[in-house]
Amino acid sequence: MNIISFKEVKQMFPYLDNMGVKCVVYEYNRRHNMTSKRKDVKFQEKIAATIPKDLSEEMDKIIKKVHMATQQPEMVNHPAHYGGETNPYEVIKVIEAWGLNKSFCLGNAIKYIARQPKVEKLCGGVITVTDTKLRIEDLKKAAWYLNREIENMEKKNENH
Repeated sequence: MNIISFKEVKQMFPYLDNMGVKCVVYEYNRRHNMTSKRKDVKFQEKIAATIPKDLSEEMDKIIKKVHMATQQPEMVNHPAHYGGETNPYEVIKVIEAWGLNKSFCLGNAIKYIARQPKVEKLCGGVITVTDTKLRIEDLKKAAWYLNREIENMEKKNENH
């Protein structure tokens, strides 16, 4: 997580005046234990003095929006296109619950079927709209894994 800058906050909230932006920057960085690049203590104290002791709901909402805007989407541990960590039907959880994790091909087929309606193109870190070509590609991948599983099962059956 990086220190948020005046420019970033001003772009997100153009309706805030300069002091409002400075307050958001200060408070966001303080809440996230970030140290400011600016070493001017009097400047820091001046900003801190302009923020009410009991932060308004509006400030809290702005800080949350800044936080959400500066976060990278999780793409490794529990990505949203597989259900996300808090979802009890996250694809990996379902695959394991059904015992399909023992078969690489079946697990992958389920994964591609489950995620295909949620596949999103990543363009420079910005998530854009669902892309039909990618959805079709995922269904073709699922079919490939299913066919591979069928071929493997038929080979085993022939050898017994």
